[in-house]
Amino acid sequence: MHQCLKPAVTFCLISFLATSCSSAKHSVGGKKEDEALRDGEVIVNIEKKAGCDTRLGKVTGVIDAPRERVWKVISDYNEHRKFMPNLLECFAIRPEALDLVKEALPEDLATLEGRLREYKCDEPPGSIVYMYGVGDFPWPMPNKRYILRIERDLYRFTTRANMVIGEMKVNESSWELERYGPDASKTLATYRVYLDPGMAVPGFAVNMAANSTLPEVIEAVRRRVKDAKYGS
Repeated sequence: MHQCLKPAVTFCLISFLATSCSSAKHSVGGKKEDEALRDGEVIVNIEKKAGCDTRLGKVTGVIDAPRERVWKVISDYNEHRKFMPNLLECFAIRPEALDLVKEALPEDLATLEGRLREYKCDEPPGSIVYMYGVGDFPWPMPNKRYILRIERDLYRFTTRANMVIGEMKVNESSWELERYGPDASKTLATYRVYLDPGMAVPGFAVNMAANSTLPEVIEAVRRRVKDAKYGS
């Protein structure tokens, strides 16, 4: 884990947080955070970590479903591109696929994508998952390819992801799912992302990520969790 990041594994949000020294927080209309969360609002924080050029993004929101069901949604890696923002491709791969990239350069991932697809895993078991993804970055940045190693705590309902190889300087993220509400029928979900695309980005990108992309991660899960396939 990168020393400048407190538990994170960024798992598929591809937005651009590596820019100005500003910080951003999604407005909660003067409410306390716990009150805002109860009202269905989403809390976003962007902060600069000491000694780092990149930013840590954090988004928290309440999802109207038990955490076991939310866990199924965030673990459905082969479907992420259908509902998560800024993803062109995303699928889990068997560990032996890493043999293809042992001597590869990050820019080789584009030509290796077809072969990696042969190792696609429909239901990855266990606590470690490898995932191939393609992030849809805004112009003028090119799309970014990467492979993540995701550590999953199946008892605490947390994930931590680090980039094995990719076309970015840093790509880390995490999910934390906590029971919420008097009957624990809801979930307090926190997603953290620590991302550096490896090139300069205008300062307005921080506010764009805070006010648009990060909240959309929670909204995407809220919509997806209603799908009947996650109820079994």
